[in-house]
Amino acid sequence: MTPFTPARLQSSGMTRVLIVSLMIGLLGIVDAVGEDWPEWRGKGRQGLWTEDGVLSQFPDDGLRFKWRTSIGAGYSGPAVAGGNVFVTDFLEALDTHTIDGTERLLCLDQNSGEIRWTHEWTTSYRMLMGSYATGPRATPTVDGDRVYAVGAAGVLRCVDVKSGSLIWGKDYIQDYRTSVPVWGITSAPLVDGSRLICVVGGEGMARIIAFDKMTGKEIWRALSSDWEMGYEQPVIFGTGVSRQLIIWHPKGVSSLNPETGEVYWEEPFEVRSGLTVATPVMNGSKLLVSQFYGGSMLLDLGVDPDRVEVVWRLEGRVSCQTTHEGSML
Repeated sequence: MTPFTPARLQSSGMTRVLIVSLMIGLLGIVDAVGEDWPEWRGKGRQGLWTEDGVLSQFPDDGLRFKWRTSIGAGYSGPAVAGGNVFVTDFLEALDTHTIDGTERLLCLDQNSGEIRWTHEWTTSYRMLMGSYATGPRATPTVDGDRVYAVGAAGVLRCVDVKSGSLIWGKDYIQDYRTSVPVWGITSAPLVDGSRLICVVGGEGMARIIAFDKMTGKEIWRALSSDWEMGYEQPVIFGTGVSRQLIIWHPKGVSSLNPETGEVYWEEPFEVRSGLTVATPVMNGSKLLVSQFYGGSMLLDLGVDPDRVEVVWRLEGRVSCQTTHEGSML
């Protein structure tokens, strides 16, 4: 096998590895076509894998690669739909002393890894923690002939799947005066019917905004942005006669009507450092939310969208060792 050598870019006299490999491993001798994985955690954000032939262990000689393609830096997971792989990356500008550059949405051929098109926009990561200012976070969301992507500094793009051309776009900072969190914007856009629901974090009551997915026109906005934006993924669960849009933000969990933005209920569950990272999961009528510092909480949503019951709450414990120099390990 030909060794893979990452491309490197020079920045201020420093060599930084910006290119990583996107790889598809074959599980057996025969190639198989699986179901699409069009968004964060798969279709409906349920985190369910329904394919057959999952390996119980890796072969002794490792997985065999069908293809691999060099792309730029970033933390975004890929979305796979209609024979395409969609992923975002970042290329740092070489002639500046700030963390500026270009974010890109790339479309790759699922079978060959060939890059079919790229759609790009200029951005700045000057508001992010420097050690993490290396690329987009949010997984693209594919919906029919459109794909939606959001960059780490809040640039939202609706792009044509076939051509990569821009259909419409938003800039959270310019359009909604968003305060970007220190680790960047991570929330992937969520398609619900004719709506594109986004965690925008705009000033006033604009934490969550639903856009017309075809035109970008605002449909509704909800929840205050008087506290930190967080890193949550919006998710919709159907419980009995109701469908609830669950938003876990740094002050607690909010349930909204996904069609109107009306707040059904809210339950306090404060999060240290704004780290609303783990996506809430549902089992029957029970909703589990878990955080790094503050433990976990189980809610019973029942069948009435206007009521919620706390089943239990476990406090988290964070321990660390301190060296004689005072640094934490």
